[in-house]
Amino acid sequence: MDVLDVADRIQPYSADDWAFWLRSVGERADGVWLVLWRRGSGRRVICHDDALLEAVAVGWTDGETRRLDDDRSMVWFAPRCPDDVWTATDQDRADRLERAGRMTPAGRRVVELAKISGGWTGS
Repeated sequence: MDVLDVADRIQPYSADDWAFWLRSVGERADGVWLVLWRRGSGRRVICHDDALLEAVAVGWTDGETRRLDDDRSMVWFAPRCPDDVWTATDQDRADRLERAGRMTPAGRRVVELAKISGGWTGS
């Protein structure tokens, strides 16, 4: 059995609830499955891009996506490794968050480590 098979799952009501979890619990977690309602489920949907934006703000990133049931999927989110290569879109997210004053100290540390390790430039 894979460690991801037994990892915690959370299903916040909104992107703000997800951001709160990341800021209050996330710094002590190794990762979590974020359960998202699918469009067409009739439920309030947190879009993947909004979830990822909140994750980048605290130095986390997304990973594998799995189908949970007919109405829900789940996305693995975890702290970013210092030597991870940052995509241009994640760099843009980090820059937008910084300009908006939404990047956390933890998120800034991860960006600085990426710049030192070469992950920011892809080298």
